[in-house]
Amino acid sequence: MIKTKLDMLKKIFEDVEIPFKFFGTKAIMTMEKDRTAEVTFHQGASSGNYKGLQVSIVNNMTGKVTGNVFNFEQYLGKNADRTHRNAKGVRGMYVWDEGGYDWYIVRPTSTEPILDAICEYILTYQ
Repeated sequence: MIKTKLDMLKKIFEDVEIPFKFFGTKAIMTMEKDRTAEVTFHQGASSGNYKGLQVSIVNNMTGKVTGNVFNFEQYLGKNADRTHRNAKGVRGMYVWDEGGYDWYIVRPTSTEPILDAICEYILTYQ
């Protein structure tokens, strides 16, 4: 189990080639034209349940330009490890906080698909 939300975010992004910096609970990338890309966990219906990653493109002078949510199940669910004995009863894929952060029962075999989509989205606004 991973101790902090920031450490979990770092683990998800460990294989990304884009130069993200990590602060608080965000992954931040400096872009051209006074813009930054900010990535945070997107909370699900209940507290401590994170169903995806929220990406915001922010103009440093005027605020948020656009944003998108990338759901874990949509990008990682197809090739997920569903061998846990309780996996049949779990709908979707998410990270949860129960005194530490980890995938809840269903685990991705790779985070590459969601990272590729996020990086492509960010580069669109570069």
